[in-house]
Amino acid sequence: GYRWGTHSIHNFKAWYIEAPESSIEEEVRYLRSDIYQRAINIPIEVLDAYTKYSINNQTSENHIKYQEKISWAKSLCQLQ
Repeated sequence: GYRWGTHSIHNFKAWYIEAPESSIEEEVRYLRSDIYQRAINIPIEVLDAYTKYSINNQTSENHIKYQEKISWAKSLCQLQ
């Protein structure tokens, strides 16, 4: 489920969930239809083990290896 927490880099507070890649589309649909009840851009952060557990707060966006997955996930969350 969702948790309330502080973003490790940007220091803002927000509700968040860690969701597997297979459930991202469903989660975005749920947020737009049941929570926000309108079309809205949804912020997303793609995490791998390096990003999640790095003491340097690195982001996957710095890694070419993940660019295709990052682009796909962010395209789901942006209004077309």
